[in-house]
Amino acid sequence: MLPVVRRLFYIFITLLLSAGSVLAVLISGGNGAVNTTAPADDPGWSNVGSIRAGKPGMAGSRAGAVYLGDKWFITAEHVHDMDGPTGVVVGAVCYTVDSNSWTRLQNTQNPYKGTDTDLSLFQVKERPDLPSLRIRSTAVSSGNNVVMIGNGYDRHTDLVYWTANWELTNAVSGVHTGYLWNTSSKILRWGTNRVSAVNSWMNDGYGIIRAFRTTFDSTGGSNECQAALYDSGGGVFYKNSGNWELAGIMLVVDEMTNSAAVYGTTTYMADLSDFRVQITNTLVNFDSDIDGLPDWWETKYANNATNMSASVDSDNDGFTNEKEWLADTNPTNSASFFEIDSFAAEVDQTVTFIGSTARQYQVFYTTNDLTATNLTWITANTNKIWGAGTNSFITVTNTADKAFYRLKVNLP
Repeated sequence: MLPVVRRLFYIFITLLLSAGSVLAVLISGGNGAVNTTAPADDPGWSNVGSIRAGKPGMAGSRAGAVYLGDKWFITAEHVHDMDGPTGVVVGAVCYTVDSNSWTRLQNTQNPYKGTDTDLSLFQVKERPDLPSLRIRSTAVSSGNNVVMIGNGYDRHTDLVYWTANWELTNAVSGVHTGYLWNTSSKILRWGTNRVSAVNSWMNDGYGIIRAFRTTFDSTGGSNECQAALYDSGGGVFYKNSGNWELAGIMLVVDEMTNSAAVYGTTTYMADLSDFRVQITNTLVNFDSDIDGLPDWWETKYANNATNMSASVDSDNDGFTNEKEWLADTNPTNSASFFEIDSFAAEVDQTVTFIGSTARQYQVFYTTNDLTATNLTWITANTNKIWGAGTNSFITVTNTADKAFYRLKVNLP
C-alpha cells in the first residue's frame, strides 16, 4: 500500500502517516536565524518565490513556487487548489498569475503512467528579469547532498524534548528531540540535507507521485534542514558536474507531532526528472544550457540545442547571437539585423523599421547631448507596440527643439 501523507498546510486529516504542509526550511545549526541570503555557491536562490493567495481567508504570501524560465513557474497542485494563487512574489516584485495557464503534470512512469500528480505549472503575465533553471534529467542518487530553499516558518531557538508519548518535558533529554516552529515568523531560507531514499511512490491526497526524501538528523551539520509549514512548492537543487539543477519540489513531511521539526522527520520531494520532457515541451523557449538562447532557436540555426554561443557574432554583422535572438533576426545572415530604416520628424516623429510579429517595440528619446554624463532616455510611447513586418512604425509627439531617438525591442 502506498504511504499517504498530510499536505504541508493547516488541515489535519487522518492518514497512514501524519504529515504536515511545508513552506520554509528550518535549519538545525545555531539559533536557526541564518541562511537568509543566497549561499556563496548559489543554486537558484532568486528563482524561489512565494504565492500570493487569492481565495477568501487565504490572503498574503503563502506557499512556494520556483521560476523555471519563459514566464513559467512550478509549484504543488495542492497549492493551486487550496490557495487559488493570483500572484507570485519573487524578490520584491509581485507577478500576476495567468489563470488560464495552469497545467497539471502527469506521471510518466509505470504503473501510474498518465495519472495526475501533485505538480502544476503556471505562467505569469509579466516577464521576470530572472535566469532560467536547468532541470535534472535523472533521479538524484541516495546519499547525495541537496540544497533546499523555502519561504515559511522559522524555528524557536532552543532544542525541546518529548517523552515516548509525545509529551513535552522540561528535562535536558528525552525520547524525541527537535525544534518547535515559530509560527509568527516566516522568511526565505536555505539549508542542506542528504538524500536518504529514492524511487518512493506516495499519495499525498493530490495524486500518486514518485518522490525522493531527506531525513532531519542531529549529525548533519549546521546547515541541516527540514521543511516546515508553507514550504510546499519550494525548490530542491543538486549540483551535477559543476552545474546546479532543479531536482525536486517540496511537497510534504511526515510530521511526528504538530508544529515541530523532530530529528528523524522526513521531507518528501517530487522527482522532477520524471517530468522534464513535459516541462520542456510546455516552456516554448526552454533553454537547456542556460545561455540565453532557446533550444529550438539554436537547433534551427545551429542544428543542435547547445551548439551556439550567445556571445559570438556568427554572421559578423555586429550583433551577437543573443542580440539576434532578442531581435528575432537571423544569426546566420549578415544582412539580417535590428535597425531603424527611416525617421521622419515633422509635427510628429515617426520611426520606421522591420519589426517581428513576435516582438514588441518602444521608442525612447533624450534632449541631452549623447556625450553628456547625465544622459537620460525618456519613454516616448508608454505602450509597447507589436511588430508588423516590413514598414513597421511608431509615431510619437515630442515638442523639444532638439532630441535624439532610439528604438528598443522587447520579448513579450
